[in-house]
Amino acid sequence: MKKVLIGNTLFLILMVGLTFYGYKEVVHSANPLLNKLNTLEKNIENNNWQQASLTSKALQKNWERTQNLWTLVLHHNRVDDLENSLTRIKKAVAIEEEAEALIEIAVSKRLIRNVPNTEEIDIKNIF
Repeated sequence: MKKVLIGNTLFLILMVGLTFYGYKEVVHSANPLLNKLNTLEKNIENNNWQQASLTSKALQKNWERTQNLWTLVLHHNRVDDLENSLTRIKKAVAIEEEAEALIEIAVSKRLIRNVPNTEEIDIKNIF
C-alpha cells in the first residue's frame, strides 16, 4: 500500500511539473511568432513586398519549429486554425494582396495571443 501511495505521488508530481513546463514553453514560443507577424505587418503597410516575402518565409520556418511543440500540448483545432491562417498569409504576400494579408495577420495574432490565456493553469480553465 505504501509503495502504491509513493508511486501515485511521484506520478502526480511529474504530471504537474510537465504541465507547468509545457505551459511555459508554449508562452515562450509564442513571442517570436508575434514578433515576426508584427514585422510582416509593418512591411506590408509600407508596401515593402520584397522584405515582406523574406519575413513571411522566416515566419514559416519559425512556425515549423514551434508547431511540433504546440501539437503535443494544445488542442489540434487551435494548431490547425493557426496553420491555415499562416498559409493564407504566405499566399497573400506572394500575390501582394495587402487587405487579405493584413486581415490574416490580425487573425493569426489573435489566435497566438489566445493560446497562453486558454492554456493558463487556472481553476476557471479546469472546470
